[in-house]
Amino acid sequence: MIGIDVSSHDLWPFKSNTEGAYRESDFLIAKATQGTGYVNPYFTRAIERAESDGKLLGFYHYAAGEDPASEVEHLLSVASAWVGKAVPCLDWESNQNDAWGDDSWCRRFCEAFHAKTGVWPMVYVQASAIGQVASCHPECPLWVAGYPDMRNSWDVPGFLYGTSPWDSYAVWQFSSSNEMTDRNFSPLTRDTWQAMAAGDGKPEGLPDPLPEVVSDGIWWVEEGNLGYDQADRMTWEESGYQTGTEVDCSSFVIGLLRKHGYDVGGATYTGNMSDELCARGWVRLPSDGSPRLGDVLLNDVHHVALSCGDGTLIQASRGEDGHRVRGGQAGDQDGYETNHRDYYDYPWDCCLRYNGQGPSTASGLAVDGWFGPATIRKSQEAFGTTQDGVISGQSRSDRLNVPCATSSWRYGEDGGSDLVRAVQRRAGVVADGYWGYNTSKAVQSLLCSLGYHVAVDGYFGHESCRAWQRAINDGKL
Repeated sequence: MIGIDVSSHDLWPFKSNTEGAYRESDFLIAKATQGTGYVNPYFTRAIERAESDGKLLGFYHYAAGEDPASEVEHLLSVASAWVGKAVPCLDWESNQNDAWGDDSWCRRFCEAFHAKTGVWPMVYVQASAIGQVASCHPECPLWVAGYPDMRNSWDVPGFLYGTSPWDSYAVWQFSSSNEMTDRNFSPLTRDTWQAMAAGDGKPEGLPDPLPEVVSDGIWWVEEGNLGYDQADRMTWEESGYQTGTEVDCSSFVIGLLRKHGYDVGGATYTGNMSDELCARGWVRLPSDGSPRLGDVLLNDVHHVALSCGDGTLIQASRGEDGHRVRGGQAGDQDGYETNHRDYYDYPWDCCLRYNGQGPSTASGLAVDGWFGPATIRKSQEAFGTTQDGVISGQSRSDRLNVPCATSSWRYGEDGGSDLVRAVQRRAGVVADGYWGYNTSKAVQSLLCSLGYHVAVDGYFGHESCRAWQRAINDGKL
């Protein structure tokens, strides 16, 4: 395959030489961002045109050598809509790059990007500097630049360069056409390119979010004493997700998604769920009788349920006393007002399937399941302790009880943490400043009492941390 990469230097509409090369190309890789501030003003128009023309897609970030995680955040603020559809790339060059010569910077950027998206970026570098990006092997594909000459044609020359530690390249930029248009060759197939864009489908080290949504929803319909009443349909969410409250079919699904951090926009009932969710990362698909886990099963007028992915679904279906829709007592009076049952065709007009980037973070902390510096600072703010983003003085023997802890937890030190002592006082355990098994279990019980269903097992993992982050966002801690 042949393709071009473009930046603002290629103008918009494309300058004539780039336009000619574009028309003959199989793929286009467009510059999106640079550093932590620059945005290519033509990025969106270039990649949208390539998509509409049926070309394979890529986008790239030009490294400036600032904090890698901050540069990843900047890239995703511009190009997140293309993750999963276009191959992401990191451009590593000497010009305007304060970290040039640092052979670990690219790896840190790529790990941060993968942790956010589940996709490893392709790394661009000149052939003579492959050693600087070798730490990205083998996860990241190689995009190598090497010009035997400056030809302005698609007559691909012989390859003259080494690629170690990679066996070969994914893309070779073989000419800049005397700085008129960057020309590239790739030995990949379309299927391989699209698989590179798709990545492994979930952020590194974190469970997919939808299984947690479904698991929590099953608990609520089986154990949460959740009743059905169209008049009091919002009491579940307005109470902070308390047991023994009321929902209807749409407030149950919408509230469950919102509870787990998803942006549902202005969705309020079955009639606007499709428009609101599809504007926020969901896609509307025909109902084929084989829904996946987390698919929203929607009849646009009358009903909605959530697929469990195993031939069953969960739903709020009807009230007590002859299936009334309003009135009656709060809570599930007969074990079927909200229920978990075999899949059936209501009939469904469609299923809504999530294809976005995970739970929304716009309203506060990222609900990502990691107890890192941002979560620590917000916790310190909530509990009135020094806001330094660090939990200090922790015992190494307690590390296994907090698997969501990051390097901001200082293990192997003495003295405990003021934040941990404040949390322990709130949770009702001895305030010694060390977060171990007993503290984990007490905090899990506290979260359950606040309406966040987690296992009370003394193992404060990603599920418990996400509940903690939601409680912080909801102002309950």
